[in-house]
Amino acid sequence: MNLLIVIYIVIFSLLFSLVVLWLTTIGYIIKDKKREKQYLRLEQGIIESLAYSFIDDSIDKTENIKKLKAYIKDNDISFWDSVNVFMKVNRFIKFSNNENLKFIFNSLGLEKVLKEKITTNDWYVKAKAIWMTYEFGISDNTKLIIPYRNDDITLIRRESQIALVTFLGWKSLILLPYFTKTMSLWQQIRIIEKLHETEEKLDIYHFEKALKSENIIVKELLVRIIKSFKLHEYKYYVVKQLYSKNSNLIKVAVEALNELTPESIELKQIEKRLPNIQRELVRNYLHVS
Repeated sequence: MNLLIVIYIVIFSLLFSLVVLWLTTIGYIIKDKKREKQYLRLEQGIIESLAYSFIDDSIDKTENIKKLKAYIKDNDISFWDSVNVFMKVNRFIKFSNNENLKFIFNSLGLEKVLKEKITTNDWYVKAKAIWMTYEFGISDNTKLIIPYRNDDITLIRRESQIALVTFLGWKSLILLPYFTKTMSLWQQIRIIEKLHETEEKLDIYHFEKALKSENIIVKELLVRIIKSFKLHEYKYYVVKQLYSKNSNLIKVAVEALNELTPESIELKQIEKRLPNIQRELVRNYLHVS
């Protein structure tokens, strides 16, 4: 009899747990659906405000802004949901080049909050805020970002360094000798992309200061920049890296020389002057006998 009671209790507990799980799941689904509707309505409101600005500059934007502010407040919409809408719009309309978009963003108080997020103690929030800052082209935050350029946390350091290149262009390269930590290939590619986006011409002074860096990863980046921008006058720097003891740097240098010096005879002549270990590596990368 006692055993039967225990079995009933176990079965009841399992059924109760399943019901609770089922109700909780339904609750989350309803909550997600509600949040999705709120987000879509916010998205529509921001896009409509922007559209009205394009249609007629004489239209009073403040009424739309008031409605958006009230909607965000009444529905407890998060800061991140709000800025994510602007990130979507930014894919089609460059935020930094559009005064109407910046006006809506600032009027909603999002720039002020973004600035506060950069100084937060939460490393993930800080990194995300820095990323959004350079994506939105808010150069006023540059001074806040500079102290994190060599941060111990990879994500913060990476986003800060990309941000500085975005805002300072070629001038940012003068900071490279002070970058003592590693840098991923993805980050190097992003930095080169940002340099291509800048309207400024190559700043020789700052670039040559960067060439003094002893960081192997920074040297890789510089070689890739020389390759990407076809800076033939700095081919000597690429050749110099062939004497490195770092096999990856040698490989990057060989790849660059293959583009800068397509003549195989010159490459073979360079190879012959190298020490034995480096010569073997270069030979393998060049596939020459």
